Amino acid sequence: MASETSHPPRADAALAGLLDQVTRHIHSSNHAADLYPAQWSALRYFAKADPPHRSAISLARYQGIEPGPTTRTVRTLITKGLLKGAGSLGRGRIRRVDVTDKGRELLLSDPLNIVVEALASLDGVQKRALAEALERMLVRLQSQKRQPEGGGPSGAVSDLE
Repeated sequence: MASETSHPPRADAALAGLLDQVTRHIHSSNHAADLYPAQWSALRYFAKADPPHRSAISLARYQGIEPGPTTRTVRTLITKGLLKGAGSLGRGRIRRVDVTDKGRELLLSDPLNIVVEALASLDGVQKRALAEALERMLVRLQSQKRQPEGGGPSGAVSDLE
């Protein structure tokens, strides 16, 4: 008899396949308005993050990735006029950024809005169950990487309350 860790049950594999299809659809829709998915993600992050967490390093921690790529993404968004420098944080080594009016205007046509519309068809119980499941999965997936620090945009479960 095969162990469950080496051969996932069919239902888990089917759910993973559905999740893969959903994430691929979301990812491909995020190639819009001359931005890449990582740039959309960064723009969303800065629009929601508290001022002390609006830096490339905070974005990197939140996403659980290395600072280099996020720094390049932030620089690109500044060049495109979607973010602007807003002084420094802490001892002056970390640069704070804010979303510009142009960036906020672009966020009105955020391609993620189609996902928001799809989620609107779920009832409250379904949304809460989905949020709890996704957050649990995210924690599990991130356990192999360094954990993101708090202070970024809030989690989905707390947003539902």
